[in-house]
Amino acid sequence: MNENRGSWYLLTGIIIGIGLGLLVSWVLWPTRYRDNAPASLSEEYKDNYRTLIAAAYMASGDVERARSRLVLLMDADMAAALITQAQRSMVAGRPEAEVRALSLLGLTLASGDGPTPAVTFPPTVTPLTPPAAQRTSTPTNTGVPSPVVAWTPTPVRTPDATRASTQGNPAGYTGTPTPPTSTPTPPPPTFTIAPTFTPTPTLTPGQPFRLLQKQIVCNLDLTQPLIQVQVHNASGDPVAGVEGFVFWEGDSDRFITGLKPEMGLGYADFIMKQDLVYTVQLVNGEPVRDLAVNQCTNAAGNEYWGGWLLVFEQP
Repeated sequence: MNENRGSWYLLTGIIIGIGLGLLVSWVLWPTRYRDNAPASLSEEYKDNYRTLIAAAYMASGDVERARSRLVLLMDADMAAALITQAQRSMVAGRPEAEVRALSLLGLTLASGDGPTPAVTFPPTVTPLTPPAAQRTSTPTNTGVPSPVVAWTPTPVRTPDATRASTQGNPAGYTGTPTPPTSTPTPPPPTFTIAPTFTPTPTLTPGQPFRLLQKQIVCNLDLTQPLIQVQVHNASGDPVAGVEGFVFWEGDSDRFITGLKPEMGLGYADFIMKQDLVYTVQLVNGEPVRDLAVNQCTNAAGNEYWGGWLLVFEQP
């Protein structure tokens, strides 16, 4: 009888102890986390951290500061993490500015460049030769002290009858100036440094996109029919961060170039479905209509579905 009562007392004490411990740790004195490393955050808060860094980068353009902040997340590939998050954000319907900031920062880190042109200086600097008029004339206001004019006094006795007229020279001396024999020093040479800019591909502001090429794609390596888009600037360079839209009956979607850097900075694609007709339009561009899945045939005579390749360029 006493043994059974003792076991129940023990079990009851354990339950009460656990309950009091949970009450103290969860309600009365919960654990508060402070100054944690960004790498210890959950995936949701890591995404928020990357979004804030990308927004700050778009405002300041300081890619090195953004890189130093992203290092704290300890991602295996910070550029790939940003681009992957940009893709998820676009699918989730996040704001356009957020998707653009994430994608541009990811592409910048992947390419190793910054948005600001890099300035390099030539190894040698050639001083400019002063003009002929400046070399032959005495320089004025050049910061070089003027030569000191030496005076050689010549003692001349003044007669007593005319001494009254020399009240300003009581010593009885008159001075004769002797011109200097030194050559005037030319002004110091001036130097010019011509910076060399290496710009990243950019778009011509205000210029619309025009369709340069529209081609049927029959590629056995593609498991699904795609609308493949390539965007170039006026110089023919691929450009990332260009937004486009795909329309079909009753629905639409959008895409941004550069989210697949392995395919090129100006590349984007969209999966097509059968029995649907699509229209593609870039920002500041004319719509490209009547895009449907194509029927292709391989060398063995087997049929498969193909897509489209659209190449846009700024004039």
